[in-house]
Amino acid sequence: IPVSADFELQWKDLESTRDATDYHKEVHAEIIQFQGRVEQCIAQRHQLKGEEEKVYREVLTRVETSYRKLSETSLSRLRHLETLSSFMEAATKELLWLSQKEDTELARDWSSKDLQIHEIEEYYQSLMRELETRGASFGAVLDHGESLALARHPAAKTVEAYTGALHTQWAWLLQLTHCLDTHLKAAAAYFKFY
Repeated sequence: IPVSADFELQWKDLESTRDATDYHKEVHAEIIQFQGRVEQCIAQRHQLKGEEEKVYREVLTRVETSYRKLSETSLSRLRHLETLSSFMEAATKELLWLSQKEDTELARDWSSKDLQIHEIEEYYQSLMRELETRGASFGAVLDHGESLALARHPAAKTVEAYTGALHTQWAWLLQLTHCLDTHLKAAAAYFKFY
């Protein structure tokens, strides 16, 4: 089970990564179960004598080496899939939250005559508190992604795409909060004047 460039191309979304992780857990369990058969072959080598034993040992050595490589590669792939899945799950959660906050701001009609300034001010203060408290978990997700990329994870390009999207969305939401603050000040002055 080689880790190749195909690894990168397959993992573009969280669902496909979860499916691949679950599937590979099953494959890895089968590989681990196969170890019993290899051990049986090792135990049976003492039953042979002479030239048969020599040939058997040579073949058995190749089987043991191949099995060890397969087991190590499978375990490595499973770990890569689990770390990728974990990162993508956390990043997707953050991106959804950012998207929800963005949608709220983009849907607001500042030209409405029924604008409830007091409610929007409360929302703004709540949003700023949320951004402050969420900053730590957001930073942890970014750090995790950057550490995966630096460690040359097989899906580093996907990880970099997610971290790039996180940076962009966070910056965009901060710009929207600045706009919200500016709109609130202008709307408050407008309603105070009228």
